[in-house]
Amino acid sequence: MPDSKRDYWLILITSLIAISFGVVFVARHLDSPSDGARIVPGGITSEGALVNPLRGGVLQQDDLVVVVEGRSLEAWAGSLFGNSSPPPAWNKGETLHYSVIRDGNPLDVRVTLGPYPLREVFTNTWGTIVFALIFFGGGSISLDTAIFHAPRKGPGKGPSK
Repeated sequence: MPDSKRDYWLILITSLIAISFGVVFVARHLDSPSDGARIVPGGITSEGALVNPLRGGVLQQDDLVVVVEGRSLEAWAGSLFGNSSPPPAWNKGETLHYSVIRDGNPLDVRVTLGPYPLREVFTNTWGTIVFALIFFGGGSISLDTAIFHAPRKGPGKGPSK
């Protein structure tokens, strides 16, 4: 097979694999229950996680979530990386008990899980998504051009002297 055909198929297969990972990531999120909040970048502390709501609900901006269903967030994080207990099997429509610190005061709230707020995530992060598509998409096209379409050197190939 000529190099250009092999290169074409290699690029095509690699691109399809990368796209399929993105599709699976989005599909898994669409199927997962959500509390409708997002952790603030840099908002994880030893006490808990600082959250901002993506849609209307019980959680409010800058709530510090410290306990979910009677377990600290540190315990939840530890169970993610250990084999001590299986991950929770929560479903949409279930109500969970959160302990939060709001404006310096401890508060127990009941949070009903709903569908993943994909529209709100895209609304809040569309600039980052566009940047990533341009940067990584454009970068991979440039890399493809530089690697696979550069003049080949060797006997009878490349620029003449």
